[in-house]
Amino acid sequence: MSKGYIPRFRQQLDQNHKAIVAALTYSGALVADLSNAGGGVPDLLCGYRGTLFCVEVKSPKGSLSAKQKEFFAQWSEYPAIVIRTVDEAMDVMEILRNAYDMEEIDWQILLPNRRRSKRKMDVGTREER
Repeated sequence: MSKGYIPRFRQQLDQNHKAIVAALTYSGALVADLSNAGGGVPDLLCGYRGTLFCVEVKSPKGSLSAKQKEFFAQWSEYPAIVIRTVDEAMDVMEILRNAYDMEEIDWQILLPNRRRSKRKMDVGTREER
């Protein structure tokens, strides 16, 4: 028997978790499943064309927990997105695939306004448009 860390409770996965992982992988992303990490850590760590980004998988009506919101706020300098459906996963990957330069990607366009919290970088963006 292993003496390594064994979580007391297995994290409950959203029903769409496996399908979203499959869609991201099919689209060429490297996907590491962190869903058992807990503590607000996003479900997936993805890599594509030299860029890492975090993905939190949620059901269509699911919302971020307090710990997840805290994680997103602390890691606001890094790309972290919420994906609810396979179609959203494919849309994200299409945007990344069509990007000429990964450094130029506006990660905010990947998050519908109704699904993201306001971050420091969002302040004043409406006036600038």
